Amino acid sequence: LVAFNRGSRWGLCFYDGRGLRAFHDSDPASESLLAKFIQTHPVKTLNMVSHIRYATRGEVKLENVHPFQREMWGISFCFAHNGDVSCFDRTQFAGNEVVDCPTSSNIPKVNKINKSHCVKIPWIGRSIGVEDEGERPYNPIGATDSEAMFCAILNALRARFDTLPSLPVVHAAVQSLCNEIVGLNDQFE
Repeated sequence: LVAFNRGSRWGLCFYDGRGLRAFHDSDPASESLLAKFIQTHPVKTLNMVSHIRYATRGEVKLENVHPFQREMWGISFCFAHNGDVSCFDRTQFAGNEVVDCPTSSNIPKVNKINKSHCVKIPWIGRSIGVEDEGERPYNPIGATDSEAMFCAILNALRARFDTLPSLPVVHAAVQSLCNEIVGLNDQFE
């Protein structure tokens, strides 16, 4: 991690049994106390995702550092992506209606913060037989196109499957959604 010091921000997620351990830092890895901590504590896992972020969309803030994680079907999913996805760039859909984001908080101030940052992200899912139902339980916290795309994928999967389908079915659905995103993205470039 220390080799990537040119203003890069970084994150690391790894599975420990059914749990997901996540480490993110908005400080460059070369200056990060968290990176030093991880270097001194060996990680043993069969499944790890790490990401060095060179910010092209969204400010350099902790909420924009990959990998992103969300829970669905009782499983913690994590996601990282390199590149730009224009159709999920907030400036492309910033004019969309502001929606009430699902929140578990009964604290008005938290709800106000969530609502002010929550816009209706583009819908995908037609490729797996799901029309736009309007409900989007997964919403980006930060301002990256990658997190918005991750949330869109999860929203489509959640709308299509009530419970976790077999891995080949999930794989085929994710592949179809990625192809749909590529087609949608071509319209914005």
